[in-house]
Amino acid sequence: MKEYRKVIPRQSLEHHASHCWHTDYSASTTALSLFRTGRVTGRIAGQKFDRPTDFVFYGRSAFLELSSRFNGRFSSNTVCLPKTYLLGFEKCGSTYLWCFISKIINTFSGNSRKSSDKYHADKEPYFWTPFLYTTSLPHSDTIGNPYLLNFLQASDPKITIEERKHIMLMDGTPSTVLEWPKFRESDPDLANYCLLPSALPQLFPNSKYVVIMRDPVDMLYSNFWWTYFIETLVLNELSTFINDVYDAAQGPKIFHNRSVSKINSFLQCFRDKSQAPCSFFEATLEEYNDCISSRTHLLSNCVHEITNERTRKESAIHRGIYYVHVRKWLSVLPRDRILFVRLETLKKEPAKIASQVLDLFEINGERNKLPLTDEVVRNITADCSTNSDGLIDYKHSPDIKNMLKETKVMLKKFFVPFNKLLAELLDSDQFLWN
Repeated sequence: MKEYRKVIPRQSLEHHASHCWHTDYSASTTALSLFRTGRVTGRIAGQKFDRPTDFVFYGRSAFLELSSRFNGRFSSNTVCLPKTYLLGFEKCGSTYLWCFISKIINTFSGNSRKSSDKYHADKEPYFWTPFLYTTSLPHSDTIGNPYLLNFLQASDPKITIEERKHIMLMDGTPSTVLEWPKFRESDPDLANYCLLPSALPQLFPNSKYVVIMRDPVDMLYSNFWWTYFIETLVLNELSTFINDVYDAAQGPKIFHNRSVSKINSFLQCFRDKSQAPCSFFEATLEEYNDCISSRTHLLSNCVHEITNERTRKESAIHRGIYYVHVRKWLSVLPRDRILFVRLETLKKEPAKIASQVLDLFEINGERNKLPLTDEVVRNITADCSTNSDGLIDYKHSPDIKNMLKETKVMLKKFFVPFNKLLAELLDSDQFLWN
């Protein structure tokens, strides 16, 4: 933390919606085109950085912005980083909510500016929780690249001081809530650390947080199709892609078999050495629930092990155990600094969520002038969209949209005890997803 403090001061400039401070910052790039890997070099607060920029989706936009708009060179005596974090979860509507929050705040704060998202290169910079799993927080000397690059436009010297005050930068990386990097010298067996949940509030003392969740069964199915298509395309596994995924009739069956395997994997982990795994497939809901309830002391260790130590594909079912991840953040964050949103409520009652967003950020502004109704909120957020499902051909393969009934019954049963723990933690039955 001391190393970060050399770069990021504890106090932000007064009356700024983002964490802004005065410093000497410069960056330049050597790459010539989108398809060439280059280097970004520069200096911030006297510290040098010189790092390659890989051809990856979460670094490309910031890199191109520096290369094109600023002719490969940028310098400023003021920089800004977010103090608002949309922590997660993945495949729960974070892309829509990211836009939703920005639109609501701009409208009801009386700000006539366009949405703050124009000051971001990417919604998901994956700085604190890299896209590929890591065992530590990023080094402080990497803050200038790529993280500051992602919000470069907010530091443009051409922006007036008054305009900069109203720029609300927001880090929308949806895996932040569930990936737990640790110090390199940490005990590898220590599962209950809260490094990242502790670090961000310390670095940005006035930070606010939002978490969006949906029925974990629906999250899991959405995640299955998304990751399966992406992985097969990126890895160029054409034979698997053609035979295994694009066969619409086989997709739900593949998902069912994977779900069975993941449940078995979890049950094997979720036991002391002297215990047998909890019965699930042959057990009643009451018997299964009682077994899980008697072993909650194992939950954090097991979910941590599978989330961090195994592949993203295998760990998806464990990311749906929201309770474990949410509890980590609530152990270090005051309840009034974090908002929990249910995707199903956001769809049906957007005015309710808009009101909660305004309360979180203590914005009254135009609230009394403009009625906060579902219709008004839907009009304000009409151009917000979700992540494209263009990779999935629902039109010609409608069957893949529908999970097998036996799969849904099985997964609903699996998540019952964990949803119950979450509902008790947040004191809200809406998170039971009955």
